[in-house]
Amino acid sequence: EKELTGKVSRVIDGDTIELLAKTSKENPYNHIAKLKIILYGIDAPELKQAYGKEAKEYLSALVLKQEVGLIIENKDKYDRFVGTLFLKGQDINKEMVKNGYAHAYESFSKKYLAEQADAKMFK
Repeated sequence: EKELTGKVSRVIDGDTIELLAKTSKENPYNHIAKLKIILYGIDAPELKQAYGKEAKEYLSALVLKQEVGLIIENKDKYDRFVGTLFLKGQDINKEMVKNGYAHAYESFSKKYLAEQADAKMFK
């Protein structure tokens, strides 16, 4: 596991962001990498699917232009980072599931199943 911090420069859809990551603690603004991040353990609808735009808008409202923390879990088959996004200590991946904008991605993680059950119960 590796931790990064940076600013969310773009929200691509309900489970993908672009992060301007600070890659050096000594001189954080000297080394910035633009990374595509897939949110770990969740699956949001694609933009063309039902509620895809709403999922993107909700994620944008939470994190766009915000300084965030990221715990990298792994990389996907396309070599993109997969991680858990935090804003002021709040697990953003969990918020997406809890509020019904994404599903727990059960084939990769059991992490957000309780939040998914709550979201279904409260519709």
